Amino acid sequence: MTADVPPDLADLAARLSDSRQLQEPPEWAARRAMAIWRPDPASQAADPPTLLRRVLAHFSQNAGASPLALGLRSAAVAPRQWLFQAEELDIDLRLRPDPQQPEDRWQLAGQVLGPQAVGSLRLVPAEGGEAAREVPLDDMGDFQLDDL
Repeated sequence: MTADVPPDLADLAARLSDSRQLQEPPEWAARRAMAIWRPDPASQAADPPTLLRRVLAHFSQNAGASPLALGLRSAAVAPRQWLFQAEELDIDLRLRPDPQQPEDRWQLAGQVLGPQAVGSLRLVPAEGGEAAREVPLDDMGDFQLDDL
């Protein structure tokens, strides 16, 4: 015994099936969605990479601070890590003993994360210290200064 599907249910099933198909969004919605991810041409023109820009950052997180256990007078020097935020950039800094001279020197490494993270890092020591040093950021925004 086979039961025929009434015409109302067949129509409902066809409409349900059609509603599950993906449809093109309206043109205005597609343009608006694409505009969200496009960089603003005005902001790119206002800040060409050839201009010197000094980035002022605020401290965001200290990832390397760990208290010493009670009863310990000293411990091995562990790498320290800080995270700073500046404008649209996140700056990750890592300070550790230099592998070549761990007792006397330090190595500063890190990464600049953000849109168009290009440029260089310039380390300017306090008065009477060593000369300023500058290293370019690589393609991934990484940098490293040895022998500090």
